[in-house]
This record gives sequence, C-alpha cells and structure tokens, in this order.
Amino acid sequence: MAALASIEACFQNHWGGMATALAAGDKEAALADFKAAEAEARKAIELDSSLGWGRLNLGFSLREQYVILGSSDRGLLERAVAEYTRVVSNWRASGGDPGEEVHPKALANLCDALLLAGDPGRALETCRAAADARPDDPLNHYNLAGACALAGRKDEALKALERDVVLGDRDVGYLSSDRWFESLHGDPRFDALLRKMKEAASRQRP
Repeated sequence: MAALASIEACFQNHWGGMATALAAGDKEAALADFKAAEAEARKAIELDSSLGWGRLNLGFSLREQYVILGSSDRGLLERAVAEYTRVVSNWRASGGDPGEEVHPKALANLCDALLLAGDPGRALETCRAAADARPDDPLNHYNLAGACALAGRKDEALKALERDVVLGDRDVGYLSSDRWFESLHGDPRFDALLRKMKEAASRQRP
C-alpha cells in the first residue's frame, strides 16, 4: 500500500508539471510529463491490476498525449478508451458500489474520449450514464448534449444543455463556437440558451 501511495504522489506531482507546461504553451514539456505520468500509472497497475484509479490515470495520460500530438496517434486514444472501459466493467463485475468514486469519473472520461474519437452513437449511452451517476455536474450534461447533437437528437441536446446552464455553466463563448453544436445553429431555442448564459454570466461579474 505504501508503494501505491508513493506512485500516486508521483502522478500528482507530474500533473502539476503538466498543468504548468500547458498554461505556458510548452507542449514538449507537457508531453514529457504526461508520458512520465503514464509510466507511474502503469507501475500502479502492475502492483494491483484491479486498482481503478491506476487505470483511470493511465487513460487520462494517454488521452492527453493524443490531444497534444494533434491526433496523429489514434492508438493512444483507443488505449485510453480501453482503460476507461475496463474500469467501468470492473466496477459492474464487483457489484457496482454506488459510493465508489472512480466509476463516475471513468464514465465521464469515457464519454469524452468517445466523442473525441468521433463515435457519438457509442458515446451517447456512456454520456447518459455519466450524467445519471453525477447529475449535479454540469460538464456531464454538456457532454451528453454534445453526444445528442452529433447523433442528430436536437431536442435531447437542447434539454441537456438547459440542465448544463441551470447547473452553472456560463462559458457562452465556448458553447457558441463548439463544433459539436453546429447542427443547433439557427435554432431559436439554442439562441435563447446562449442569451440566458450571457445574462447569467453578466450578473455574476463583480
């Protein structure tokens, strides 16, 4: 257990380096930190293959490397999806403890990875499960809305976006430019949501 705790501490240290490097626009440094974090996650899995957070961290490290490399190595994303999927499968096989923290995080990350992979049909079920597991997290509803919009389910997408806004999302600039929602452009309901977000954001400014 002490070894696992040490590995997790190393991973967190690498995460601090990743965040700093990304904020500074230093992709090479960030990539090096993500690769180091990947190695730490693999060490944790070698010590305990059933450890959910080890696979969660591995999937996250692989996914971020894929993004930094400009989607040039699709195998990274496929392996990230496999790790997230395994966490979810292991959780179900163990009886599905609703208080377990790694499972909802794995669902949210799997939803995001499947959308990144351009597979909204497969993502839809996972994104819905993530929103059900953490109904108070606006990001889960945003991702669900994205899956619905990409799958051609406009009404469901707008419903999920409405929930996202109610829960506090105020990033109107990001939503208005997100390509996930191009199918909603020109829909009066989408325009109304953007106005609602903008008004809410203006009320929050000091």
